[in-house]
Amino acid sequence: IQNLWCVFDFYMQINRFVAISGLKTYFAVDTKYVLQKLSIVLCPYMHRNWAPMYQSEQQVPPREDINAPDLYIPVMSFVTYVLLTGLVLGTQQRFSPEQLGITASSLLAWLLVEVLVIWLCLYLLAVSSQLRWLDIVAYSGYKYVSMIVSVVASLIGGEYRAVYYIAMGWTAIGIAYFMVRHIGHDFDSLHTYTRMSYTYTMYTHVHMHTKKPSHLP
Repeated sequence: IQNLWCVFDFYMQINRFVAISGLKTYFAVDTKYVLQKLSIVLCPYMHRNWAPMYQSEQQVPPREDINAPDLYIPVMSFVTYVLLTGLVLGTQQRFSPEQLGITASSLLAWLLVEVLVIWLCLYLLAVSSQLRWLDIVAYSGYKYVSMIVSVVASLIGGEYRAVYYIAMGWTAIGIAYFMVRHIGHDFDSLHTYTRMSYTYTMYTHVHMHTKKPSHLP
């Protein structure tokens, strides 16, 4: 009974900050949605309609709208990237369980910084937006897909570093374009959209290009 009470108390504490029913919506995906979303994340230039759908002033679930943000892909790609890092370190005889924790902590810290930067930009630019903080977390989490592609390209390329840099350049520009188009749809002013687009594009460029991950060959 005591264990059940602890679980219930934990649930209530979480529910104070995040509506569990609302959180479930971000995981309402199917295979078709996941495949289409991944293709848009990796090659967003062919996508035309970026406006999300609303029903009774509520955003429809991701499986019914390809433009709706989800947390399934960010969470799964986050876990995949951490495991992939462990695999790479294992091939280099440098693996230890602590490395997985360090990698996960670093990714979460960068994600927090990124979300705070976007919120700060929205506040300083006085942007009127329907974005919720979980939307920003979702959009920011899509970059892990690009990071996975870059690491895999590095493994495939081996000593040919150009393969990694080409993949990193393509995915970095693509995820910046993806973010700008998605977040920009909620802006009321074209001038504000332009400023925010420039701000986020430069931030993403610096974030993904500053340093090559040390675990890559």
